Amino acid sequence: MPNDELMTQAIDEVYFTLLRNFKGDLLRPGGDRHDEARTIWNGIVARSPGLIVRCDGVSGVQAAVRAESAANVLTAIRCGGHSLAGFSTCEGGMVIDLSRNALGER
Repeated sequence: MPNDELMTQAIDEVYFTLLRNFKGDLLRPGGDRHDEARTIWNGIVARSPGLIVRCDGVSGVQAAVRAESAANVLTAIRCGGHSLAGFSTCEGGMVIDLSRNALGER
């Protein structure tokens, strides 16, 4: 099975695991807000993660890390999205987005 298919299956596994109890946003390609959420400061880096996880607090981050670790998913962490090299995003994997403030706003 090609790597893209394996990553898609792993992302699906993470998504359905988090969907059960996650308090935050789970954004998939083709869904509302995914295109806007995947954009980072460096416009030259245009990657499309398979899942963007916007956590509402520490428990959300912990759940996301546990799920991605169990599924062995390529993961990037976004804080401000200002990585010149594009390390705050990835292609096909999962982005754990920590860029929201305590009120859950951007």
